[in-house]
Amino acid sequence: GQTVGVARIGPYVSTKLKGWSSSIGYMLGGIHGDSPFYFDKYRYGKSTIMLDEKFNFNNKFAIGYRANISPLKDNIEEDLLTESRFYAIVGPRDLNVALSYDFVRDVAHVDFMFLIGSDSTKIDFNKTKKMYDTARVQFMECKAKIDEETKTLEPEKARLTKELEELSKSVEKNLLSEYKKRRNDNIFPVIVPLEGTNFCGRCRMELPMVAISRIKDVGVITCEHCKRLVYKK
Repeated sequence: GQTVGVARIGPYVSTKLKGWSSSIGYMLGGIHGDSPFYFDKYRYGKSTIMLDEKFNFNNKFAIGYRANISPLKDNIEEDLLTESRFYAIVGPRDLNVALSYDFVRDVAHVDFMFLIGSDSTKIDFNKTKKMYDTARVQFMECKAKIDEETKTLEPEKARLTKELEELSKSVEKNLLSEYKKRRNDNIFPVIVPLEGTNFCGRCRMELPMVAISRIKDVGVITCEHCKRLVYKK
């Protein structure tokens, strides 16, 4: 078979304030070989920015959000965002059950985390199963609520999608192409007004007067800072 190797190195900074903890890191990775199985492939790219926000309600329950950003888009899907995961952690310090849902991959995870090497570590099967069952029920209840709310929004989504398709027919092809490109890059809002005489309406950065002078001719210009499309009111 083929050997697959991954090595990653980079800085990592974290901070804590009472029950809240935040961390950010950058990893530069080296990858050798490839797995024949899709689920086993390395998905994050050679350059990865990692973000993690977590809030501990008490010593047995916490919720958080984790994201992985691939600035070079050299991952499997060639996307900027390779992981966007909300998670909940239930259990005492020596034994945790983590339930999470990754919206990028559209997949749910169940993880068990054990503290090994501590004198207080006592793994009891019944205790573990009870914790898992409780966490699973809570997760399924939350997921059911999200699915129900999503379902109620489907008719409105279909209506807006149809309306957008009709409106797009009257938009210049080059402009529509630029708009879709920014949407795929998760830039929202895509189009913003010009503020004052020469400031981007979103990032508030000053735009060159040469670019401003082109608005009358082309209708919109691109902000060189945040890459949004800027128009004059």
